[in-house]
Amino acid sequence: MKQIIRSTILNNDEVTQGFSTKDWGPLRPKGDWSDDGKYSDEVIERNKLFFDSLAIDYDDTVGLNQTHSDIVHVVGAPNKGERIRSNSIPLEGDAMITQESCAPLIIRVADCVPVFFYDPVAKVIGVAHSGWVGTYAEICKKTINAMIDNFGIDTKNLRAYIGPCIAGRNYNVDVNRTDRKEANEYFVSMRGANIVDNMYYIDLREVVRNQLINAGVSETNIEVSSLCTFEQENLYSSRRRDMPSNNIGVIMLK
Repeated sequence: MKQIIRSTILNNDEVTQGFSTKDWGPLRPKGDWSDDGKYSDEVIERNKLFFDSLAIDYDDTVGLNQTHSDIVHVVGAPNKGERIRSNSIPLEGDAMITQESCAPLIIRVADCVPVFFYDPVAKVIGVAHSGWVGTYAEICKKTINAMIDNFGIDTKNLRAYIGPCIAGRNYNVDVNRTDRKEANEYFVSMRGANIVDNMYYIDLREVVRNQLINAGVSETNIEVSSLCTFEQENLYSSRRRDMPSNNIGVIMLK
């Protein structure tokens, strides 16, 4: 049976959610595109099989042109299928929120941090793609703020799942890289980085966890996956390991 990773804290009858593994084959292989710049038929079929297993219509999926930004979008029915239609241009950004049912939000990551959000009281979901740039820009905090501003959520009700990503022990950056100096110092201040042998070892998921807590999410409402995309070669693609296709995470209100 093909494996899907699911969050425990988001597991209930109102939400469908999951994270792909290599069992489903490459869902976005580099260079495997059709002439119009969209996915080839083979890739589309693999995607459909993955989403069908979650009772999600692939044609309804809502995705972004991810750009390592701190941009958050409120999405819904008009955005369904934008990422996969040949005649449409998807929104650019790295986080989405919605209060609409049957609008599956998808996020693609290789080693970056995928974060799912769910408020069972306000009936709101969200996703964020938090790489080092997005984490430094506090995209998860901005996603929560957008949920507050647009849907009036109370952070005490908010649940968050930090999905499979690269572990801090496998993510290092030379201390002499001046282009990363401020970001790395910020990660240290957020208790998510330390220096060993002139290298910063950066635990982005710990930084994100602390950002969520600072934004008002209860520690007991945060689940952190222990799976490492770099180490679990049999399960995940990893940009640091082999520059592969992306892993897919999805969440949908039923």
